[in-house]
Amino acid sequence: MKIELLNGFELKATALENKILPADFSEAVALLMRPYFPISEHVYNEIMDYTANLNGDILLIDNEQFAFGHADNGYALMPLIKNI
Repeated sequence: MKIELLNGFELKATALENKILPADFSEAVALLMRPYFPISEHVYNEIMDYTANLNGDILLIDNEQFAFGHADNGYALMPLIKNI
């Protein structure tokens, strides 16, 4: 899937099946690193649709894993410190 960032830059992403962040919020946030990459609500909803049947919330972009979700008063792709 192609993802357009708010700055107009496009990324190619693949959803990873059965890869999910920990259920505990503190543990999940500890796996994230900045900078986050802002996306629109529309793109966020497209990602949600894309990953809905995969039991996963992790995307692979240029061989790095990213989470996606609410961040910094909007939506963002959030790089992971390490692969899960």
